[in-house]
Amino acid sequence: MPPFEKLKIEIMKNLNSKNSIPVIFNHFVTGIFIFLTFLSCSKTESELKTIDILENNRSEIKISDLIDNIEYIPLASDSLLAYIMKVNYINNNFFVKDNKSKFLRFTEEGKLINQIGKRGRGPGEYRYASDFAIDHETGKIFIIGGKQEQIMVFSPEGNFIEALNLSKKHATSIGISEGNLLLFYFDGAQHNEENMELLDTKGNIIKSYPNKYEFERGRATVQFAGECVMYSLKGKLHFKEIFSDTIFYLDGQKMVPEMI
Repeated sequence: MPPFEKLKIEIMKNLNSKNSIPVIFNHFVTGIFIFLTFLSCSKTESELKTIDILENNRSEIKISDLIDNIEYIPLASDSLLAYIMKVNYINNNFFVKDNKSKFLRFTEEGKLINQIGKRGRGPGEYRYASDFAIDHETGKIFIIGGKQEQIMVFSPEGNFIEALNLSKKHATSIGISEGNLLLFYFDGAQHNEENMELLDTKGNIIKSYPNKYEFERGRATVQFAGECVMYSLKGKLHFKEIFSDTIFYLDGQKMVPEMI
């Protein structure tokens, strides 16, 4: 039942009750009825536009239109990694992270080169690696999830360089755009007024972006894999949030819609 209909019913219940209603409230109720009537009559059917997305023309893209061939590369030993969560190919190397936060670097042939940091609670160690991004220019690796309010920076050889402090907790996605870092903050039990930030590689905030989803999730914290998926395409950082139907890309500091 629409909320306005519920409001009408509740008002009628109050009017029909044995308890008397002050005159000033009766005027308020009359105003509510007039407002609701205006809302119901303010739009006509001719003004409403319906788009049937199921009937629109669809175009099919075959995998053969995008790639020439597929090659399978065995990564050293199956026992090294659990379920693979993310792969990044940079400078002829594969950087692979699994669901248990093991983060390894491989050659193009799948030979193990080194591990990127390690799990732990000591200096330069991370409790969990939620996501990572690699700067193509410097080779630096930025990991989030190790500590709630930090980005941990490593060299390609896996050595810890520094930690950058963040303004919020629970950063779950990270990407690199034009040498800067784009962060997505998970909106859990605590609602974030801004849920995305653009930082330089020293951790300084360049711009904050408002949270477009104003609803509260409540006290229960529920998180889904891929809350905000980020990837590079045609030299631009693209992203899609879990509650959005639109893919955006970052152009400088501006978020530009790419497709629905």
